Amino acid sequence: MGSLPHTDIVDAGTFVRSTTTVPYVPQLPNRHTSEGMLVQWGDGLVGCGAAGAYALSYGEPPGDRDEATLTAREFLVTTEAPVIKTQATGPITLGLAMLAGGVDSTTLWDALVPSLIGRIDEHIALIRALAPNAAIVLILDEPSLIAWGSERGADADLGLVRDVLGAVMDGVSIRPGIHCCGDPDWGLIAELEPRWFSWDIAALGVGFSDRVEQVAAAIAGGSRVMWGVTPTVLMPMPSLDAMLGRYRLAMARLVVEGAPLGPMHDNAWYTPACGLAGGTIGNAEHVMELVNQVVDEIHHADVL
Repeated sequence: MGSLPHTDIVDAGTFVRSTTTVPYVPQLPNRHTSEGMLVQWGDGLVGCGAAGAYALSYGEPPGDRDEATLTAREFLVTTEAPVIKTQATGPITLGLAMLAGGVDSTTLWDALVPSLIGRIDEHIALIRALAPNAAIVLILDEPSLIAWGSERGADADLGLVRDVLGAVMDGVSIRPGIHCCGDPDWGLIAELEPRWFSWDIAALGVGFSDRVEQVAAAIAGGSRVMWGVTPTVLMPMPSLDAMLGRYRLAMARLVVEGAPLGPMHDNAWYTPACGLAGGTIGNAEHVMELVNQVVDEIHHADVL
């Protein structure tokens, strides 16, 4: 989703530009804890501060926002791409972390939604100021949506998720896409008409297959797809044929249900399944080599 294992901002920028055709704003949690996904987006909101590198706690003082945005600022001033992709932690994932950190559940969501919208729009304004000629693609990272698969989650909870996530999507200045590297209820996400679906094709299960008709309708209505074609975990990678097979299967299911083939193929983006900060720089390089191999096969061979 944008996280990298690098600790040097210049090296991270070089990596992004050398391995992608659409650069993304990198997050470097190993450089500074304020760039972890929860801390970067939640520190200082709703009375929360950082509790270590990967958690939030109610009542902790806020950290240094200059450090939280340093990589983004230094990256953007050296980037002249026509399109820049960026990401923010979504409200459901952020809110659940805040609840775990002690925030009162009766006031959390009403306070979080406008605060997060404001923080995201500050980030968008930063990009526009430092890269004024670039179009911006925004993705909300929502790994916690796996708690609401097609057969999981109470109806009342689904309503809360829909309302909170929808309010943030409607409130920010750029229509965002949604990323989840698990298997949430993709029909719920489709109802919200995301600009992009960003998924790990290896994780697509009943949350996708039970709701594929709704997803196909959203794609027919204009949503685009970021195919997370390669795993990022530190384990033996599947073969190229296996990764292409997963892509073909998901594509076929969507086409059968009415999704247009062209936008899913010609206008799609191809990514790792999730962020790369959990491994080494060498692992990140290997993953991106595999992504580009898959793209070459998809666009230069008969994979459909």
